[in-house]
Amino acid sequence: MRQGFGDLEQAIADVLKYGGNPFSCYFQQWMGGSPSVNKFRQREIFPLSPVRTWFFQVGEGSILPVSLRLLMLNACIAGMNFLAADFNLHVLSEASSGQLSVCNAFEQFEEQSPDRYPKLRAEAVDLPAVAGTCDPSLLIPTELAAAIENPSALFASRKAEVWLQGPFPKGEKLEYVNLVWRQLQCGKTRLRIHVNATGGVFCVGKSNGRQREVWDGSLVSAGAARPPAPARLANPSCFADLQFAPGQRVYMSKRDIHTCFDILHAPDALQPYFGRPPITLQELAQVSKLSVSSLQQFVADKGDGPVSARENLYPASTVWPMGFSWSSCIAQAATLACCVEAGVCTSSFMDLDSPPPSGPEICGVATDDTFFFHFDKELGRKRLSDLDAVLAANGMPKNATKDVSLQSSMTALGCCIDAETGTAQPEPSKVTALFRAWIDLLNKGRASPRSVSRALGLHQWFCLLQRPAFCVFDAVYEFVRREPSSVSADLPSSVGAELAVAAFIMPLLCADLRRTFLPQLTACDAAPAFGFGVAYMRCSRAVAAEVGALAERRGDYVKFYLGPDDPAPKDRLGVPHLLPYPKQRFKVAISARARYKAHSGVLEAHGLLLALKWLLRKRGNFHHRLAILIDAKAVLGAASKGRSSAPVIRGIVRQVGALLMATNCLLRGIYVPSEHNPADEPSRGKWHRGNRARKVQKSSLKRRRQDPFATPKV
Repeated sequence: MRQGFGDLEQAIADVLKYGGNPFSCYFQQWMGGSPSVNKFRQREIFPLSPVRTWFFQVGEGSILPVSLRLLMLNACIAGMNFLAADFNLHVLSEASSGQLSVCNAFEQFEEQSPDRYPKLRAEAVDLPAVAGTCDPSLLIPTELAAAIENPSALFASRKAEVWLQGPFPKGEKLEYVNLVWRQLQCGKTRLRIHVNATGGVFCVGKSNGRQREVWDGSLVSAGAARPPAPARLANPSCFADLQFAPGQRVYMSKRDIHTCFDILHAPDALQPYFGRPPITLQELAQVSKLSVSSLQQFVADKGDGPVSARENLYPASTVWPMGFSWSSCIAQAATLACCVEAGVCTSSFMDLDSPPPSGPEICGVATDDTFFFHFDKELGRKRLSDLDAVLAANGMPKNATKDVSLQSSMTALGCCIDAETGTAQPEPSKVTALFRAWIDLLNKGRASPRSVSRALGLHQWFCLLQRPAFCVFDAVYEFVRREPSSVSADLPSSVGAELAVAAFIMPLLCADLRRTFLPQLTACDAAPAFGFGVAYMRCSRAVAAEVGALAERRGDYVKFYLGPDDPAPKDRLGVPHLLPYPKQRFKVAISARARYKAHSGVLEAHGLLLALKWLLRKRGNFHHRLAILIDAKAVLGAASKGRSSAPVIRGIVRQVGALLMATNCLLRGIYVPSEHNPADEPSRGKWHRGNRARKVQKSSLKRRRQDPFATPKV
């Protein structure tokens, strides 16, 4: 074994062998069993058998030993089996170097971790040369600007008795005063005798060893009106909508606004609500080397007389502070406005509430980060030049050290996007650290609910690239809600099983950007009176992509031309999209009676699962984006999000998730009203025989005896 990996491999083996949770028990049974031979036609993908020998080619530069690769591969396969069986052991039994050390790897998520909230170092905190250089009221929408100009309306529900927090901890008071002096010099804060509210201050470490100051505005935010959601906000789920053709030149770029919140000027009337722990002019004079009389100029509300050297003064932010609930939507709106001013079309922005961009330019904005995907190099060069000029003109200086310009790969939102490989995946250093942390936790078996919640939050951020992975989590949510949240507790076996599966399927947390749409529309439905229906229509990839672009968008739904005997359509809320086809264009693939009675939601979920199983019986349908029409919004939402809180359909959603991840398919569910659903009649046992797919030809049966994976002609 190559030196340096023994600790990681042993730790993983211990989790799988001695974990004491249902997944560990299953893994031992699964690896120790003999492969079963099915003499009949195998219609199901799961459960998969373990891989006994590593026979895959590995690219140059890989340093992982073969034994560790094989262990990880089998753990990942076992995780998918366990997921597809809804964590049910009975179902599965019936079916047949020091840098990678995991020792104490989970401590980074614990409250007492020294790296969690490092001691304040005033000189290490990033500050702008001049704060408040951008007036966001000139950039943001009029209605948003109006909402923040009147403090009495913004804080109409405030509770004054909970708005003042205590002084800064004595052990770090000197560093805090030094920080305040630096902030006063750049204009980020002003001293005030009277404030309406105060919040604590803490620091978080940055990857380059610097620190970021965060104002604890939780109490102030609780007393403020609820802010609107940040407009057109990009997240990793947006990357799954990207589509790169093999060999296509893609030019990626990124711009980062330096200390974004510190350059956004806050209205003067709001600044008294952004107070910080008090200091005195005497303390400030000691660190600034200035006289008390010289420091009087920094007091915003001193009136005519001087302020006493020992009087408490509150540093109040002159900018929108990081930690206040409204700051993010203000920063997002300001950055968006700069992009639009630089020439970016509103249809080019990527977010989950709008159709995916399809032109020569795609832009994503996440508060202070702006990134581009260009398919025309000259357009990309011009756009970057224009954006740099607009940002500078609006007082939003960029951090030039983070510039990425017209490259074939980049890191954005914690994900690495590569045009050459056509993938978007979690940043290796972050996902590796998280994997090590889970292994460490599973070996120890104890943690505080708060620390598990922190690690879970990071894991779920990466799950946005592969939404079906969300369906793993269920029991862990109850654990992280336990009180007291800071006290360590034993992990229940159900939680251990979920975290083990989540850890070992982490290699699947990536998005294949080269997947094209399957040139077919598939519809599914279920009816309690009869059973299930699945119908399909062959079409061009362009049509499938156009329909698939309507998935997961608020209010969009599709309609077809109705026949004279079809029921009249109902009036519905949302945006209809009429497809130029009659329902009769669809062929019936399945019209089957249900074997048991169940709630309509359960039947609808089974109908979707049945449609996917039918589609993915053919290997040629793997590695595609699948446009599937669904008329049950609850099922559509659960399948799109990758999870469900309803126990009756959670197991089905897990089967759907395992099937999609195992076949590298991306589900794009589109809502279709029942009267327009081509699978509605087959689900009721009523359909025209001429629309039924033809029976399997004899030649196909002969061919299947030679190739058991061949798909019959229909």
